[in-house]
Amino acid sequence: MVIHRSCYNKEDLEEALDRAYEGETFAAVARSSSVPLRTLFKKSKELQTTGEITELRRGPKPALSHEQEADVVAWVAGMQRAGFPVGPARVLERVNKIYERLHGATTRTGTRFQPLSKGWYRRFLGRHPVLVMRTAQKIARVRNMVEMDAVRSLFHAIAKRVVELKLSADRVFNMDETSFMPKGTSCKVLALKGSTNVWSKETRPNFHMTVVAAVSAAGAAIPPLIIVPGKRINKKDKAALSIEGACVTGAPKGFSNGVVFRLWLTMFATQLEKLKVALPIVLVLDNSSTHLDLESIGEAHDLGILLLALPLNATHMYQALDVAVFKPFKGDVKDALQAKLLSTADTTLSKKDAIQIACSAYQSAIIDRPDNAISGFRCTGLFPPSFVKMAQRYSVYSNGGASGNIGTEAWLKRQREHVQQEARVEILTLPAPDSTSKKARVTVDIAGKLVCNEVTV
Repeated sequence: MVIHRSCYNKEDLEEALDRAYEGETFAAVARSSSVPLRTLFKKSKELQTTGEITELRRGPKPALSHEQEADVVAWVAGMQRAGFPVGPARVLERVNKIYERLHGATTRTGTRFQPLSKGWYRRFLGRHPVLVMRTAQKIARVRNMVEMDAVRSLFHAIAKRVVELKLSADRVFNMDETSFMPKGTSCKVLALKGSTNVWSKETRPNFHMTVVAAVSAAGAAIPPLIIVPGKRINKKDKAALSIEGACVTGAPKGFSNGVVFRLWLTMFATQLEKLKVALPIVLVLDNSSTHLDLESIGEAHDLGILLLALPLNATHMYQALDVAVFKPFKGDVKDALQAKLLSTADTTLSKKDAIQIACSAYQSAIIDRPDNAISGFRCTGLFPPSFVKMAQRYSVYSNGGASGNIGTEAWLKRQREHVQQEARVEILTLPAPDSTSKKARVTVDIAGKLVCNEVTV
């Protein structure tokens, strides 16, 4: 049997020491185990002296100690919680500052220390599996300023209406507008090795088009209202509406406004009658001025529609359509645009094609997939009303999505506080206090005298 002397773990070492303490000689244990004889002597003495066996890392001395690396992990988590997640470059910058403080900028011979690089960073991630790479979502400053009091008010408002009106899932709706075109983003493709620049054509219209959608907590979807720019539309473009009950209207630059919203309310009430939904119903929407003017609120009330506005800048947290419905819709639109480009090689997009693609994607991603709407209402806590779900959504954005307690250490300080403390201790200092006591005389009078060490004459 071949014994690999270097391949042993702590359990093998403890077993070998137990055999030695039971009466076997160290030499006999070393011959039949993977632990070398010198290691047995050393660890036996260590166990008798300290009462425990310490595991030492093989290889060269690490650049940072385990405690220092733990501090780096805490700093990374703290930056995530503060809304400033860092990447490899920023981590290496801070780690190299620590490394330079530990070892100095140069060696004893005057040569500069080699800075830690991507190899150290890769091994650092391997030693700390709690850290993983994620794509950071860019969120505007105001979207991170939603207050918990506004969330409580939202929960109380929806819960009160559900209880008082005895609302079922088919009487709670969410409405929102979205752009037809998905955001242009780069994607990974296959290319020849050594290619320095891989670019791709895309289909993009020369006009803006808005799609108005509405879904219920039971999964029912209202046919879309499509808003295009202009006051007139070609009959062929109107004929591209492939969903029964879908409508198209015109507005300046293709964006929604108060007039369009009131037209949609009339269309919405007609669809509710077709679905045989009992009135009144609750319609959850964003806090836009186009939705909440007095004329729109009055018309909605006359139609049996109670408007419930979400808190300011909180649509990404509590808008069921934004959370669970619009993403698959945009994905289907993107796939359809790509398929059209590959089949026709035409990068232009007419209103007819845009309306046709929007209706097809709306049918496949929203109407035919009611589970997405149900999941959106449930996870946002809108229906059934759940403050626990709302608080969970709030925590996702309030602490950068970080879980656990890593990054909440007391020693982590904001830069301004740290600089202020450093300035107080090292920069904004006062001179040493002036001594008021009389100093001892250090001179001797010699005028008219002969002075020596022993006697003054």
